[in-house]
Amino acid sequence: MRGYGRSTGPEDRTAYSIAETTADVAGLIADAGYEQAVVVGHDFGGMVSRMMPYLQPDSVAGVITPNTPFGHSRENPAERYEQAYGPRNCVAHFQTQECGDELDQDPERPFRFFMRRDTGSGTSLSSRTSSAA
Repeated sequence: MRGYGRSTGPEDRTAYSIAETTADVAGLIADAGYEQAVVVGHDFGGMVSRMMPYLQPDSVAGVITPNTPFGHSRENPAERYEQAYGPRNCVAHFQTQECGDELDQDPERPFRFFMRRDTGSGTSLSSRTSSAA
């Protein structure tokens, strides 16, 4: 997806619309030499994979979206998240320059946080308490 990993992405945030991102995925499927593919998306990617059958039906053989329940709506997802969760929700935050600046300062920080190893010492990733043997 645009801007993930070491890929480049447009400066204009409207270029990340669901119509644009699903068209990108359809383009990747075609570029790989396939007519259709099973599209798998997790978290923000789940929003994209869920919309593929609606916006790019000719490119989709199936959809898998772990962690993101289906909820098709013709409403703007960013506006819907703001209505449901307020203006400082994660979807809105990831679209801000502030978030981009924070991630640019230490791009490895989210990976260190989310991919850390549970030591079994009562960390937030452990089901045992520190007094457990």
